[in-house]
Formats: sequence, structure tokens, C-alpha cells
Amino acid sequence: MRTPTASALKARTLAALVVTGALVSFAAPAPAAPALHPGSGREARTTTQVVRVPAAFFGLHDGSGQAYGRAAFGSIRLWDAQVTWREIEKSPGVYDWSRLDTLVGAAQAHGVQVTLVLAMTPTFYASSPTLPPTDLSHYADYVRAVMDRYRDFNGRRGIAAYQVWNEGNLSTFWTGTPGQLAELTRVVHDVGAQVDPGATILAPSFAMRMRFEADAFAAYQSQLVDGVPVWHFYDANALSLYPKATYGTRPGGPEDAMALLGTARNLLARAGVPADLPLWGTEINYGLPSGGTPGHLVATPIPDSQQVANVLRTYVLGAADGLTRLFWYRYDWGTVPGGGTLGNTLRNPRRLRPDHPRRAGAGHRPGVAARTVGRHRHRSALRPGRRGHLHLRRALPGRHPPDLLEPHPGGADPAARRCDVPADRPGRPPHGEPPGHDGPDRLPAGDGRLPELSAPPTTQAGLAFPTIRPQVARGRDSLELAARGGKSTRGVQHRGVPTESRGEAQKGPIPVHVPPRKRLSLHARAAAVIAGAGLLVSLAAPAPADLAASGHDRTQGRHHRAQVVRVPRAFFGIHDGSERAYGRIPFGSIRLWDAQVTWREVETAPGVYDWSRLDSLVSAAQAHHVQVTLVLAMTPSFYAGTATLPPSDLSHYADYVRAVMTRYRDFNGRRGIAAYQVWNEGNISTFWTGTPGQLAELTRTVHDVGAQVDPGATIVAPSFAVRLPYQRRWFSRYESQRVNGLPVWRYYDANALSLYPMPTSGHRTAGPEDAMALLGRARHRLAKAGVPVRTPLWASEINYGVRSGTPGELAARPITRRHQVANVIRTYLLGAAHGLARVFWYRYDWGRLPASVGGGTLGNTLLAVPGQPDRVTAAGRALATAADWLHGRLVGRHGRRPCAQHRSGLYTCVIRYRGGVRRIYWNPRHGERLRLPARATYRQSVDGRAQKLGRHHHIRIGYRPVMVQSRR
Repeated sequence: MRTPTASALKARTLAALVVTGALVSFAAPAPAAPALHPGSGREARTTTQVVRVPAAFFGLHDGSGQAYGRAAFGSIRLWDAQVTWREIEKSPGVYDWSRLDTLVGAAQAHGVQVTLVLAMTPTFYASSPTLPPTDLSHYADYVRAVMDRYRDFNGRRGIAAYQVWNEGNLSTFWTGTPGQLAELTRVVHDVGAQVDPGATILAPSFAMRMRFEADAFAAYQSQLVDGVPVWHFYDANALSLYPKATYGTRPGGPEDAMALLGTARNLLARAGVPADLPLWGTEINYGLPSGGTPGHLVATPIPDSQQVANVLRTYVLGAADGLTRLFWYRYDWGTVPGGGTLGNTLRNPRRLRPDHPRRAGAGHRPGVAARTVGRHRHRSALRPGRRGHLHLRRALPGRHPPDLLEPHPGGADPAARRCDVPADRPGRPPHGEPPGHDGPDRLPAGDGRLPELSAPPTTQAGLAFPTIRPQVARGRDSLELAARGGKSTRGVQHRGVPTESRGEAQKGPIPVHVPPRKRLSLHARAAAVIAGAGLLVSLAAPAPADLAASGHDRTQGRHHRAQVVRVPRAFFGIHDGSERAYGRIPFGSIRLWDAQVTWREVETAPGVYDWSRLDSLVSAAQAHHVQVTLVLAMTPSFYAGTATLPPSDLSHYADYVRAVMTRYRDFNGRRGIAAYQVWNEGNISTFWTGTPGQLAELTRTVHDVGAQVDPGATIVAPSFAVRLPYQRRWFSRYESQRVNGLPVWRYYDANALSLYPMPTSGHRTAGPEDAMALLGRARHRLAKAGVPVRTPLWASEINYGVRSGTPGELAARPITRRHQVANVIRTYLLGAAHGLARVFWYRYDWGRLPASVGGGTLGNTLLAVPGQPDRVTAAGRALATAADWLHGRLVGRHGRRPCAQHRSGLYTCVIRYRGGVRRIYWNPRHGERLRLPARATYRQSVDGRAQKLGRHHHIRIGYRPVMVQSRR
């Protein structure tokens, strides 16, 4: 055992003092919980996690057109509304748009976003509506016709989102295979990229309450289409969150629906679906009996008060659990044979008549209060108060925070109180209706209402809907749910509901009951003190050897607030002008630079373009599902005195950008170029000799043309070298530019860096860790310039050994094959861990420099033999190893980024995946001996060789990464 150093003893002493103080305070009698004065909002500031709830979050299903002005909502899903595929396409190629036009027009008139389900095949294309068409081109034609009609309908967007299918794991709607459903998803994605790139593509919805339904959902999410995971082809996932009708003796409720959501999230994580993909609740209600054909079974009725509670709890929990949309099914219920409805929480029961204006919603006070709240930006905090309640508070600027529900009286049991709908003051219109509107049965002309249907009355549950919903008429307000104390808003268990509503604005919070925290007995406190004493003894003991000497793996144990990174296929990028890299190394994106497709090489004369070379490169990328980034640099000689200056008239640059975007936004039937970069290395005189202000003007030009011609394309800022001080100063000057009064970062979607470190760092050859140090310096300068942290950052070029001076004059000093392999794997591991969105290796198709400058190559790490792009090197093959190792979730511990470095110099990357855990170790400074985790099963070196491991195994770690796989 090692003798502790003075600094270690000092740290342990400090820790012991801290724990002692905590124990003393813990053993003392607990003070009473402080009472929050209603409306004061005074309490200690703690860490909060905030969820913003947009107007579109509140969704419903309605085919009657009568929900507008009666229920507050911001989005509508058109299903069971007589607008399925077979109901629109009456015969091959003949479409009846009348019904869909009416529904979309009504939504537009009220500022509501529309989601259309593209399901149910016509009988002339398949033997059953639940099967895909025998020829997928028929489905593509229908999707193209719909998107082309509604991308600009009545002068604005008609349909905001398209869903591939409805409930793909229920035989009522789908009897094909998961693979066929994935193919339909790709069809919608490809057509959307061509016709309406601004639309949201929604995956098929799936029911989740039965085991076979969850299995089918997992099978779909694991599908590959042309070798690409299916989640690459949609923008959001969708779930039907119907819980079981009963759980034991109690009816199913919102908390059970959120449990299904948790199950779905686990399955998505196992399938490798990125955690940041939005998740929609496309259908939700309660009481639906299991089994049988829908419509043949009736839900057991529940009291009105319980229906109101279901609505409120559903939307609060849905927002807290991170759902992006939540569509209530449905507003316009009809009765099934034998009476009753499929769900038990309704908005229009038969017993309420529209001739009773107050009961039908005309005098609804919370609707008015919600509209008042909606005129202001506000915050709502979901936080614990006295007696274990959970409060939803709204704070208005310059006003008392209005409560839309009455607080529970002290000591009252919230579950024992009745939930009543408040009445409105006379003369005030209900929520969502314009001033002067007289009631729910009088709608303004031209609102898209369906005249053939009578206005359905609204239940107490329907009236409760605006209680939690702010103003949606203009769709510009949002709600915030904040969890105090650093806790997530997800997974909060709510027992009980808000109980009594009243029309007046109160000064208290809105409580939702949760179990109060129990006060520990004296015996429990004494036991805690004894346990703390044992902890103090362990803290005072000499420290064990550090990680390098003792072999303890500090990546084991429970993750606490871990940072998680998922690495998409497009993260792995290269430069290649030979088209020989395809099929030899794995990559998902390519940057076209030094590929004979600069501006001056494409525009050969004013207004004359030679597309042959660029067409060939883009077609090759399309054939292998690789995303293309084109650099729009190097001015033709007839527009400027030198290629490194902007044109004298910026309209020439705009014309070129417009011509490129117009050609490749839809090339060979799908997107050709995914991203456009303004310029290459704007702080290197070889490529740019203009000013930072001129470069910012070019950035605005690309942005404006892209917004007109190809709004779906990514605009990438000029790249910048950052290894020398003057380069970093130039970079800061560009990022600080303002164009037309706006900061330049408003005109691009991502930043770009050339992460070439200096050839050497001290006496050693520079490597990936030095490139990441440059990334840190660049991030610091971006923060000083006010660039948002969320702006993606691309490494548009990276390699090692590149010398200073004019490119082409000096060759890099060669390094060994093993060092090259290590450079590739460490680069992509660290790039992912440091949050880079793309890493483009420069380059695959190296050529040798002239003998007059010593031959060789500019970089020292080569993916292919110089001059022979058909021969892949060991470093090129290592790219596949990096991609395999990074499959899963790259996680960090204790709030730190992944691949953290130990004080000994050891890097440890932890990747969790469905089958276990991968740990990747290396130390660029020196070799060391490491003891592996007890559950380690085998190790793999960078060259692919694997070795089984026994218990208490030790390995030697050096600059070459080693992957160790363990069971969970």
C-alpha cells in the first residue's frame, strides 16, 4: 500500500470535516418545513431543469371541425377523420381533396398545426388496406401529391407533419412485416426531402401496453433500410399511450400511461435510436378494454371529476416526461353498438346539450384566464411545497401569479374533494375565441367549420383542458415546467390530483398531491451517525494506489447525471476526390474540397456551369447513402482579381449559390447536397485575403439564398485554422461581425474548424489530444463572441504532422503504422466525446508531393497508399474499428464529458450498448499496468485481435487504444 501524500491527507481531512458537519445537522431535530406564502414565490434558488411547452404540445383528434373555440389546442392529428389514403385516392391517380381541404382550412383559420396519417392502402393497390401496395411507387405518388398540395395551401403551410402509418403493431391497421413498414418510412422520407423538406416526418405509431406490441415496436426500430438504421428516415417517434383498463382493482390512469412511455424509451435505447429524437404521444385515453376488435368493447364510465383529473394529470406528466406532442383521442366521440364509448374520458357526452351555454363551455372562466396568461411570457414551476404537494405556479410580469385551480386547504385530503368547472363572468368570450364572439355556436365566417355536423357539447373534462393550456390562438406562447434541486421533471410520481377549480385568480400555487417526506426517528438518526463514523474512518485511512498502479477501474459503478453522446453515421467524414473510398472504408459524410469542384472550376464563364464533375461525385455519394458537404469557395477570375477575394458584385456569388442549390436540392429524385460551406479556411492567405466583414457578408448571402431555394440544407460557416495565435484572433474577429445589425452566427447552422495541431508538442509528435486542446480554445473564443453553445461544431479537416508555411512546400515527417492506427481511433473517440457533430479526415486519396520538396505527403496519417486509392492502409481499416467501438451510448460520469482523462494520463471511454459495456483505454504519455473490471469477458486491440479474459486480469496500456468488453 502506498503512503499518502501531504495533499491527499489534506483532502481527506477536509472531506472528514464536511461529513462531520453533515452528520451533526442530520442528527439534529428536523425543523418544520417552511411555509411558502401564497403568491410570494420567495424560496432558495436551486438547480432547475426546465421544459418549455409550446402551444402545439396540446393536441387532439377531431373530425367534426367543432372543437375550435371550445377546447384549447395547438395541433390536430387527422385520423378516423375520413381522410385515409383509400378515402382520398378514389381510383388510381384520382384524388378527392374536398374533405381534407376543409379540415386543413379550419386548422389554418385557428392557427393549429396539422398532422396527417398516410395509412390504409386502396383496394386497387393491395388485397387489404392493412398491407403495403405491391408497388411502392404508388405510395410514393400519393405522398408526393399530398405534400405538393399542402406545403403551400391558401398562401401558407397546410400540413406540418406526415405520419407513415397508424399503430403498426395492431392487425386492425397493419398486417405487413416490420421491414415493409421501414420501407414505407424511407419512401415518405425521400419524397419529403424532394417535395417538402420543411415538413416533419413522423414514424408509425405503436401501441405499447401488451408484450407482443412492445416486441413489434422493438422489431421495427431495429430495421435497416439499405444498410442504414430506420431512425435515419424519420424526425420523431410516436406512441399510442393507452394503458390497460384496470390495474388490480383500480382503473388505469395517466401515471400508468407514463410507465408505458418509460418502457418505450428503454426499447428505443436498446435499438440505438438517439435519445434526442422527439417522441410524440399520438393517441391517449383511458379505460380501453384489452382484446377484441376496436368498437366492439366499451369502456367502463367514470365520474366527471375523475375525467377532469385525467386530463390535467395527463398533460402535466406528458410535458414533464418530455413528450413533444400529446394528442387526446378524441373530441368527437360517437357511441359504439350497444352504447358507450371506447374511452372513459370524454369532451362531448350525450347528456350535455348545446342549448345550455354555461355547461357547454360558453361561460368558462379558466379559458378566459388562460387567454390572459397567454398574452405574456410566463413561467410555471412544478415544485414541492408543504405537506408533500407538488405545485404548478405561474409568474406573470407585474401581476400576481393566477391560479387556475384552487389550492388544497391545509390538512384536507385532495383525493376526497370534488373537481368542479368554474363559471365565467358575463360578457367574456370563452378561450380561443375572438373578442365579440357570443358563444360556442357562433363561429366567424370562413373559419373552415364543417356545416353538415352539429356542434358537440363539451364535458367538464373538455373544459378542464384550457385550465392547463395557455393561449394557443397565435401559437407563440410556451409553458415551462421546472424541477427543483437538480431533479429531472421525468419520472415524478404524482398521487392525487388538483381538486377544486374556481373562476377567480388566486395568489397561491396549484398543488398536485405527492407523498410527504417522512421525518426520521431518533433511532434512525443514531444509525446514520454510526454509519457516518465508519465513513470517516475509511476517509482517514491511507489512500490506495492510483488507477495506474492499483488497477481499479473508476468507470465502474452507478452513473450520476451522466452525459450521453450518440454517434450518427454522418459523424464519420472524409475527403475523397477519387470515388475509390466507397466500399473500402466506412463513412457517412464527405466534404468536397480539393476535388476540382470549386466555384471557379464549376462556373467556367459568366453564367455558364460545368456540372459534370460535381454530378459524378454527388451521384456516387447518393448511391452509398453518404451526405455531401460542398465548399462554395474560390472566385472565378472574371469576377475578381484573385480567387481569394470576394467578387466585386455579391450578386454573382448569389447567382452561383442559387444555381447549385436549385440543381442539388432534388437530384436523381432525392437530395443531392446536404450542406453548403461558405468558404475554406478564411484565416489562411492561400484561400482568403479579404476582410472578416466581407466573409460575413458572404455568409449572409448563402443564408438568404438557402432560405429561398433550399431551406432544408445546412449552412456551415467558413472553416478556420486555430493552431496559431493570429489565426485564433482572426477567427474571433469573424465571429464578432454583425451584418445588418445581427450577429453573424444568426446566418449559419454550424461552425467549422481545421483541427491541425502543430507537428510536435515539446519533444513528442502531436496527436489527437492536442487537436482537442485547440477545440477547447476555439470554444472559449466562440463563447466570448456570444455564439450560442448549442450551435453544432464541425471538424472540417483533421490530420497530423502538417508543418507550418505554404501548403505543398514541406512534407510531414512519417510515423509508424501503429501510431497512424492509434491516431485514427483516438481522433474519432475524442471527437465524439468533445461534442463534434462531424469529423472529416483529410484525406483519403493523398498524392505524393514533388521530389523537389522532398516528396511524401502533407499529413502523416494515411487512410490509403499515396497515389493508390485502391489500397487501404491499416489506418484506413481502423476507421471501421472506431465505428464499431462507438456503436451505442458514449457516457460520462458525474457531469463530466465522456472519455475523461485520469491524472496519470489514462483516458477511459465507456460505451453502453444492448449487450453490455465497452471500455476503451489508452495513455498517450507512457505505458502503465491496469487491472480490468471483474466482469470483463474479452479485450480487442486496434488491429482487431481479440483475447478472452479471466478474473482479476491485468493488461498493459499505452498509446494504442484497447477495448475491453464486460457484461452489465
